[in-house]
Amino acid sequence: MGTHADYRARLKRIQDVLAEEGIDALLATRLSTIGYVFGAFVPWRGAALVPREGEPELYVLALDAERVKDDSFFKDIRPVGPLPGMLMWERITGSIRERGLEKGTIGVELGHSPIRIETFLLASEYEILRGTFPDARLRNATEPLDEVFDAGHAARWRGRDGPPPIRGRT
Repeated sequence: MGTHADYRARLKRIQDVLAEEGIDALLATRLSTIGYVFGAFVPWRGAALVPREGEPELYVLALDAERVKDDSFFKDIRPVGPLPGMLMWERITGSIRERGLEKGTIGVELGHSPIRIETFLLASEYEILRGTFPDARLRNATEPLDEVFDAGHAARWRGRDGPPPIRGRT
């Protein structure tokens, strides 16, 4: 049984939430958010910049960038690594500047999970953003994003009488 995800619709839902919340761009660090937007599995630290309007960009380790690009619906995959000009946070902050968002509102994913391994923004990464963009407003976007994800899960069950049957049982 195959599944189909409408990644353009997913991006639009997130961008609509950004607009409603007054957020100019989302800096997504949770692997679940990255997977939801791009459709690719990223097993290590990565980050996605999702603007309120336009295409998202994803920063992943250079050694896995081509695979992620092949697996992703959106193709703006930017390789990062421990080399001059390829440091993840230098590339991300450069893109934020290029978009003119250094005084804007940037949504970030803050929190913790006692159950799941989540990759919320680290305190050191928050400090990089705060130090680089002292006039920007950093806003926790975790809760409104979770509402988008929860609504998506609920929509998959609409119209069903319950969960799908276990194979071999009716």
